[in-house]
Amino acid sequence: MSKLSMPIPAILPANSAFQTEFLPNPFTPINPVMAGTEQPDPFHRVFATLLNHTNHTLLQAEQHMTELEAGQDNLIETVMSVQKASQTMNMLIQVRNRIVEGYHETFNQQV
Repeated sequence: MSKLSMPIPAILPANSAFQTEFLPNPFTPINPVMAGTEQPDPFHRVFATLLNHTNHTLLQAEQHMTELEAGQDNLIETVMSVQKASQTMNMLIQVRNRIVEGYHETFNQQV
């Protein structure tokens, strides 16, 4: 089975309630004043934007692969989108691992 024929699972389904309610669009600036709610901390905004961007690239790669199977898309564009999705997913995994490592270091400190 070739790498292109394997489906890439998205982190969140397209137009999911979590995605539209909690995660900002990575391509639009974050509104500094949220209507009637408390402003999330900068780490939350950065991580949510990273998660949303990763999900977006995975969904794009999946769409390119579907179009390629139907004979409508260019092979080069499909390979590039799959590589981009792979790299963003690896980056997200590395960020998660660093966060978990920092949590464990903080948790194991003696007071």
